[in-house]
Amino acid sequence: DARPMINKGYLGGDLVFEFDADDLPTDCKKIHDSWTCPNCGEFGKGIVKRCPKCNTNTKVDEWICDNCIKATKVQTKKLHNILMSELNIDSDEIQVMFSGHKGFHLKITSPKVYDLNQQQRLEFMNYISEDGLNFKSLGFIPDEKGSIKYIGRDYGKGKKYLDYLVRAIKAYDLPELTLMFGGYTRTIKKIVDEKDKVIEDIKLGNFPKIKDDSVSLWYNLLDSIKDKQKILIDKQTTVDVKKIIRAENTIHGGAMLISKVIDIDNLDNFRPFHD
Repeated sequence: DARPMINKGYLGGDLVFEFDADDLPTDCKKIHDSWTCPNCGEFGKGIVKRCPKCNTNTKVDEWICDNCIKATKVQTKKLHNILMSELNIDSDEIQVMFSGHKGFHLKITSPKVYDLNQQQRLEFMNYISEDGLNFKSLGFIPDEKGSIKYIGRDYGKGKKYLDYLVRAIKAYDLPELTLMFGGYTRTIKKIVDEKDKVIEDIKLGNFPKIKDDSVSLWYNLLDSIKDKQKILIDKQTTVDVKKIIRAENTIHGGAMLISKVIDIDNLDNFRPFHD
């Protein structure tokens, strides 16, 4: 009890991540969102920030549907898995909460994070969002045969991408893999025709040379996987050590929905517009 107020000081803060449906590029926005130009009266569906007719800033009306919330659930589960599998955060130290409006807050309540400053929180954020990720630093390096090899650790982010790659080649056939590789149909056919051998080689860290520039080929695929796995988080919420987050079991003044703590195992079944 430090009184007067001038004697009070900052003790620390949880590490909070925010997933908002507004930040996710869902197809349903083209259906339920709309825009209007205050200058010329032009209007349309979707999110258009500048009027295509007179170039004036538009007024955008955004709505949230079950598909929007589903997209935020996918992002929330991805992050929960990263925190546990890559950063060794215990499940008991991770709280998932419906924000009461457009998505979810995921909060690390461990004393390990209370003293993190803004720069340290930014580094934490960059690791998770994979901004500036360098595959060579993870252990994916060019080899002497004109391809690449993996010499990284048997755990962590490098191993995660190795496993992603194996699962992708195992699960997909020619059309899907051609799309992921960005073309190279003839080359990808070689991978599909020898899929079992390619998978076994990659598991051992050896990426087969299947064309002259196999180095770029494999790096392009890793980049494609990174884009598909990317987590879209509101960075400002995580970095700001004094950000005020809605408390659980309070009503959101705009949406009039209740913020609730959700067990991660029940997240898929949670229906914020009904429960």
